[in-house]
Amino acid sequence: MQLPKLLSRRQRSKELVKFLKASASKLLRTSTRSSAIESKIESSDLSRRLPYELLTVIFELAVRGHHNFPAVAVVVCSYWRAVALAYAPLWSYIWLDHRSPKLKYDLWKERLGDLDIPRSITIVALVREQTLTEEWQYITETLQAGKRNFDIRSFHLDGDIETFDWSAFKMGLNTYEEVSLHVDDRWPSEKPLFCSSPIPFWPRHVFPDSKPVRSISLCSVTMNFKILDFSQVRILELFNTNTNSFPYPNRLMPALQTMSHLQTLVVELEELPVALKCSYANYGFLRLESLLHLQVGGSWPINGFLRALYLPNLQSFVIDRALDSPLMALTIISCVAPPLRRLCISRCTVNPERLVDRLGSFCSLSTIYLISATDPRLADAFYQRRKLDPSILSSLQLLDTYDADGNFERLVPTPSTTRRIVVKGEQMNQRRREIFDLVMQRTTLHATCDMTSPSCDALKEQLRKRFKHINRASDYPLGTMLLR
Repeated sequence: MQLPKLLSRRQRSKELVKFLKASASKLLRTSTRSSAIESKIESSDLSRRLPYELLTVIFELAVRGHHNFPAVAVVVCSYWRAVALAYAPLWSYIWLDHRSPKLKYDLWKERLGDLDIPRSITIVALVREQTLTEEWQYITETLQAGKRNFDIRSFHLDGDIETFDWSAFKMGLNTYEEVSLHVDDRWPSEKPLFCSSPIPFWPRHVFPDSKPVRSISLCSVTMNFKILDFSQVRILELFNTNTNSFPYPNRLMPALQTMSHLQTLVVELEELPVALKCSYANYGFLRLESLLHLQVGGSWPINGFLRALYLPNLQSFVIDRALDSPLMALTIISCVAPPLRRLCISRCTVNPERLVDRLGSFCSLSTIYLISATDPRLADAFYQRRKLDPSILSSLQLLDTYDADGNFERLVPTPSTTRRIVVKGEQMNQRRREIFDLVMQRTTLHATCDMTSPSCDALKEQLRKRFKHINRASDYPLGTMLLR
């Protein structure tokens, strides 16, 4: 258990650690919250534990990153269990999948008690058969729109087209403060019968009393730009869009003009046989002064999009599978001299010498990842340029590269060993997503897994075999309704 890694650098300093150890016992005795659990902790161990107040703050940060954290906290050790059970707000976060959802939901509800606060819910329903079990019928009735007696602050779904449709129909998926919908848009069978729409889209309606949306993260889901209020949006992530769900300029640019608080933007287009054509020339020069993190990917006019934006405070930039030149993208961004600190170029071919020259335009760069983006000449070009000009990239703390074959090399800091590391296949896809998340400082909920990966396909097949097959037309309520 490496708790110091969860704290800031200042908190990790020796002086503060010493202070925490010395004051832990006193804080536990004086806190009214801590008094309820102090009897469960041996007095001899108090000086080695974080105080209750600090640990609950850490718990809050952890559970926002993954809604299943309460299930982990109660099994780490007796102290964590005591703190987790005493801190009721922790149990307003719940993560449900195929493993005993009814038992888990009832237990979380019991531990939350009478505390009336909005819930944060994650549902992992990878196959339709899962939603037809008796336990999931109970979950459906409990969470159904119009019947639940609590508000939902954050909702996250991992599923396929049919389970997305089930959630939209039963839960009335409208606008919550935080929405994260990650869908595998491949049809689970040759003849999908019971989906109200062949293309998943959100939201289908917005209630007049709905709270403003602050965070939107969609994967393979078409966003309904016409009925959404974007005035309070801080995070907008559109992953794996296709020709139907891609945010074309006539949808995206007017929406961006209303997003004065936007801090994170992701626009990702899936691989297409031909490049998508559109123009951003007719929308003027859009100022996004609050935007800190930008991720773009796919064969669409990325550089034309960047030319239409004014990004003076950009700190993180990821460009992946770009048809346009990444070097030109860096040139466009550098025109306003943003304090760029983190950069990732992925699956784009760039000239090593020109890349090093272009990187020199960003004096604040501290982290660079190059994934299948250059050739072995980069190391020589980088070291030669630094030898000629030691001040170039003086703030750089990390420079990692992966070539097209998955061979890893760290140029900064200079490694102490030359052990060869190769990352390929599904592991490389996972590593790439992890790097994107690090560069983007991502705080939205992650997808449970890569839903198009072979391992996830194998899991889906296991789940289909595990759950009893039920005739769709007779037993699936949504299908029965649509056939009438």
